[in-house]
Amino acid sequence: MRPPGAATAQISGKAGALVPPRTPGFRTIHTDEGSRYENAHAVDDRCCGRRAHRIDVCRASDLDRASELAAAVGLGARTATLVGSLSHGDPASDLPAVAIALGATLVIKGANGTREVSSDDFFQGFLETAVGPDELLIEIKVPKMNGAKWSFQKFNRRAMDWAIVGCAVVVDGNKAGVGLVNMDSRPIRASAVEAAIGGGANATDAAASADAGTEPPADLNASVEYRRHLAKVLVRRALEEAGK
Repeated sequence: MRPPGAATAQISGKAGALVPPRTPGFRTIHTDEGSRYENAHAVDDRCCGRRAHRIDVCRASDLDRASELAAAVGLGARTATLVGSLSHGDPASDLPAVAIALGATLVIKGANGTREVSSDDFFQGFLETAVGPDELLIEIKVPKMNGAKWSFQKFNRRAMDWAIVGCAVVVDGNKAGVGLVNMDSRPIRASAVEAAIGGGANATDAAASADAGTEPPADLNASVEYRRHLAKVLVRRALEEAGK
């Protein structure tokens, strides 16, 4: 079993599935809030929602829209960290779709050293990620983008509910990154939409393939067909809002 992140521990604790004898705190651990990479911004393992919009790396001019995108999907938690939310690997969670749309790289550290995994390869199954039993996700690297536009669209019954379907879209010139929420057993990329945008398609035509290659679940909230319909509608809205 992989080590639980803060989000996993919080959710499991509320469900009574995880009752640790001690709960460690990380408030005093040193953090590097600057970017150490030429072509990417870095967010480390102590950055929580309350601080994400304030740190210098997320105020950089070419990441303004990316930080706003993260804030728009509920990074208002005072202590929950970005890496903890991603480590949970929930397909119905908003942040994994954001990481996929941004083309983020996840930095994992363990007893055998440090390795990097793309956001596409990080999410491997339902609540399963590339983080091993003796590893931790320690950093998120986001490519620098000048003038990129974004949108996050989410359909749910109440404001704080998990998304029935959602999508994160980042448009940088003729390239688009599209991450889907709750459209498969794991967070996934809408590759067909991205290819269509790269080929010059407009928002409506590109969004028509939003459900291509997905296996959305059926539950009390929505049928498979309804989720496929929502994906197309929400991706179209997101692309239009992002300037396509």
